[in-house]
Formats: sequence, structure tokens, C-alpha cells
Amino acid sequence: MDIPKKEFQKVKEIRGVTAYRLKKVIYGREMTVIIVHNPELEEGQLQGINNNIESCTEKLNDLRQSLLLRRSGKVKKGKKPTVESVKNKLQEILSADYMKDIFEIDVKEDENGFLLLDFCFSTEKLEFIKEQRLGKTLLFTDNHDWSTTKIISTYRSLYHVENAFRQMKDTTFLSFRPIYHWTDQKIKVHAFYCVLALRLCLLLKKILHENGMPMSVKEMLSKLAEIKQVINVYPKKGNRKRTVRSIQQQGCHRN
Repeated sequence: MDIPKKEFQKVKEIRGVTAYRLKKVIYGREMTVIIVHNPELEEGQLQGINNNIESCTEKLNDLRQSLLLRRSGKVKKGKKPTVESVKNKLQEILSADYMKDIFEIDVKEDENGFLLLDFCFSTEKLEFIKEQRLGKTLLFTDNHDWSTTKIISTYRSLYHVENAFRQMKDTTFLSFRPIYHWTDQKIKVHAFYCVLALRLCLLLKKILHENGMPMSVKEMLSKLAEIKQVINVYPKKGNRKRTVRSIQQQGCHRN
């Protein structure tokens, strides 16, 4: 993470992203490691840090003011704060990411045993964090022959897997639960046909996408659920039974 961003290289086909590539032994195996810098990620993280700085500054001012009021005698009620209690409060205030690094805190006792709090905000430390930490993601793989672009794109495509798990928790379609079985064998079969159903739906989703009809699995299944088959069976006419099948969908009718 300490590698300067100026040593990163542009990543083809991924706008604005730069990366640094090396090999390193991780968990006892040689891995290809990619340090990725994404300026959009850095911007989002920096916005969160600035919000936390504003919040922490307000809370630190309140804490300092409460200590000054007790020192001046304007506040006498309640338990007298100790160095330990103040430090515990400071730990709570500065619990957000990087706040302990950005703020410089000094807690001390005066000659009468009253506590004083001084703090300041370090722009130098914030700049260090922006350079060394923000916007960076560490990826590692044993697919050494993959390009940097492919490694990053594969990592970014993990949301498809997350969406699949989310879909199987949906109570409307393809829900894995409830499981109306109690033996390991039947539960395994249940898991198999749930995953198989998801797989078939994803294949259909792929076909629809390739034919200019992109939609989610839930949207696709909702539309399919609107289709009904109606079978009309009429009395025999001679030796022949008459059967008419029709497909209906939201007011549409087709024989």
C-alpha cells in the first residue's frame, strides 16, 4: 500500500483506473498481486472521511467545553471525569476509520487536578492517507497468465455471484427456504434442484439479453408467471374428443 501512485500504470479498457503488479508469496504460495487505484472509490471514501472529520470536531469541542465548565465550577454535578474515562470517550468519538490518525489529542491535568483537552486536525496526515490508502484495493490470484484487466474485471464481476445468493433468499421466486425435508439426502436433493432452477433461469436471462431483452431474473419470472395455459375440453363429436389449448397473458389470447 505504500507504493507511490506515480508508479502505477493505466489499465486498458477500464477508464481512470491504474494498477501496480508484482508477485509475492501469500499463505505459502506465490501469487500475482494487483494494487488497484480507483479515483471514484477514493472520492467516495474522502467524502466519508470529511463527514467524519466534521462530526468528530463537533464532539471533541463538546467534550472540551464540558471539561472547561467543570474546571470553572459552573458544572459540579455528576461524577468527576478521570483521565481513563476521558480517553474511553475519545476512543468512542474517534472510532471511525482514520480519525485516530488524523486528529492529534492531548489530555492532561492542571495543578488543581482538573482535566484539559487539546486537539488539532493534521492536514499532513490526511494527505498521507490520501496518497497511501484511499482508493486502493488489493487483489491476488494464482492465475499468473491473466492480464491485469482480466483480474480486475473478474473481481468486479463478483456481484453476479452475490446477486445469485440474494435471488435464492427471495421468497417470491427460486427461494431455497423453507426446506420441507429432514434427512441429509433429501436436503441435498432440494439444494441441487434449487441451484439447477437458478442455473436454468440464468441461461434464459442470457438468451433474452442476447436478443435485446435485458431484465433481471425476478422481472423475467414475473412476466412468465403472467402466462396461463387454458385447456378447453368439449363433448365428443363422434369418436373424437375436441380439445382446444390457448395461451393467455394480460388480456392477450392466442390459440
